[in-house]
Amino acid sequence: MCIRDSARTSEISELQSGLNSLKPEVMREAVKQVIATMTYGKDMSVLFPHVVKCMATTSIELKKLVYLYIINYARSKADMTIMAINVFRKDAHDQSSPCLLYTSPSPRDLSTSRMPSSACKKKKKKQNKKKKD
Repeated sequence: MCIRDSARTSEISELQSGLNSLKPEVMREAVKQVIATMTYGKDMSVLFPHVVKCMATTSIELKKLVYLYIINYARSKADMTIMAINVFRKDAHDQSSPCLLYTSPSPRDLSTSRMPSSACKKKKKKQNKKKKD
């Protein structure tokens, strides 16, 4: 393992611990760092489940940052993006932040993001299987 790989692993684990923090300020700074690293062209898709977990907050700023991240990786992580849709649905029905869908263009952008059709087919197959059971 070279020095560059160990530094990268250290950076990822540091960001992961920030994303899993219970403090919204720490989570927000970690998501900002992830997005900043993405803008330099580095692949941050390994943190996808940790970033999606950050949506379980009342901070609109943090949710917008997570939306940006999800939109960026919607194509390459289609299966994970489909799982994130449940969080979007929950937000839409949440009474504590009813205006989130109107204050952020990100859900609209996410709805128009292109995902491979195979991911949608997998979801439909799971739904049909549940209906049969």
